[in-house]
Amino acid sequence: MRRFSMGYAITERSTSVVTICRQIEPLPPGANLGFIYATDHYADELDLLVAELRGRTKVSNWVGTVGIGLSVGDKEYFDTPAIVVLVGAFPADGFRVFATTSRSMSPVVRTHGSWYRPRERHLAVVHGDPNSIHTPELLRALVGELPGGFAVGGIVSSRGSHTQIANSLVQGAVSGVIFNELVPVYTALTQGCIPIGPSRQVTDCERNLIRTLDGRPAIDVLREDIGELLARKLNRINGYIFTGLLIPNTNDYTVRNLIAIDRGQGWIAIGEWPRIGQSILFCRRDANQARENLEKILANLMRRVPRPPQAALYFSCFSRGERIFGIAGIEQRLIRSYLGDIPLIGFYANGEVSYNNIHGYAGVVTVFL
Repeated sequence: MRRFSMGYAITERSTSVVTICRQIEPLPPGANLGFIYATDHYADELDLLVAELRGRTKVSNWVGTVGIGLSVGDKEYFDTPAIVVLVGAFPADGFRVFATTSRSMSPVVRTHGSWYRPRERHLAVVHGDPNSIHTPELLRALVGELPGGFAVGGIVSSRGSHTQIANSLVQGAVSGVIFNELVPVYTALTQGCIPIGPSRQVTDCERNLIRTLDGRPAIDVLREDIGELLARKLNRINGYIFTGLLIPNTNDYTVRNLIAIDRGQGWIAIGEWPRIGQSILFCRRDANQARENLEKILANLMRRVPRPPQAALYFSCFSRGERIFGIAGIEQRLIRSYLGDIPLIGFYANGEVSYNNIHGYAGVVTVFL
């Protein structure tokens, strides 16, 4: 039985909801949760769009946000007004919509704590505000509060308002929907920047400045790892060479920009505040290897799922897509070539969430069975 339905509109605002409803109807029997992503052209109208969709579909629960770009089916849309929707039928006791704008997750605990299943895993699809300094700590708190907690999703990307929907309009928040084990969900992370050197330990740093790595001037280690040719052109490596902060007890890392180099002092500055003793590595942004990594994680994901996926969400960095691969929709077509011709939507984010970490230049695939 069909449990998911997908629709999208790149038409005028006045007809967009009608266009979407024509595509998603007839709704799956028991449809009770919708995901909506809109390009930032609609940042100030997201609540109105949801009100129209709720009125027409009678689906009461909605979560979503805005992005600079969107995914739908085998396409991507940037710099054009667009709206994508995924509606699903889930067990009524299998999910809870949430939002918090406080510095802790206590409002979520008070509201949904009795619903948690203590010995089960829980996965949250989250959207976070990039302008809130509390977003990273709220994300970590959410995963820490959830039994067997894991989060996937994206940080809002917008040239206007950073609006989110969690049944109602919210801003400055971490919001989304939490699933328990009544909803089988599988996820995988793909990296867009590939390591080019060994792991290095931060031995002297201050704020976002790294003075020494492995007890040596950071710039000397950088030159060694990127190779002689690039080392001669340090003024040209911006946007090509990055730093990866290793995540303890995993093989993963969070990519951060290399934002400054001081040749005289021998230090580098990155888009993060590292700590002494932390392990980092230098990475290169490479379209071919990013595609290979995406295919690798998709193949592994399909080995893990016990039955064919029914629908998927994809959260990708707004610096990916055609901007790195040179061809629009290549990520979406690759995903569906592995997962099947299933409903797929998502948005291009300002940071990609996997577990309790905010990644950069990455992609996060989440499938519903």
